[in-house]
Amino acid sequence: MSWHPLMVAVAALDALALLFSLVAAKTYIRVLMGWTPQSAEAQQINLEAAAAGASVACRYAVGFFFSATLLWVVGISLVLPNLVAGAMCGTGVMTSMGASGQRALILRGVALALLWVWRTLDGLNRAASRPPAMPTVARFQLLAVPLLALAM
Repeated sequence: MSWHPLMVAVAALDALALLFSLVAAKTYIRVLMGWTPQSAEAQQINLEAAAAGASVACRYAVGFFFSATLLWVVGISLVLPNLVAGAMCGTGVMTSMGASGQRALILRGVALALLWVWRTLDGLNRAASRPPAMPTVARFQLLAVPLLALAM
């Protein structure tokens, strides 16, 4: 890895995205294990409040990961061609990375698509007075966590 400040910023944003996603995943696992929307018990109300906090944490993670991906693409196209021997453009940088560069780009794209689906479902879920799809939102977020880790 190049220690260019832009690449260090990408690594830091990726780490923040993974950290915030793991914090949200902890709550979303509890949601999948004990979500009962028809209940008015204190445990369910506390779980709803925790799910709202997890939603905020995951929205931050989406922002961090999107920013890191944007910086990574800018770095490949504008910054790294000057640092990679023989590369005159972003295509040369990707060629020098070999298959791992293509895998990283594909994983980032799939993770962004999955996080976009999560963000859409979460927005619809938060708009409802009684969140009907909280287990689905939790599943999509938990599915995105390993992709975020692999994309790093």
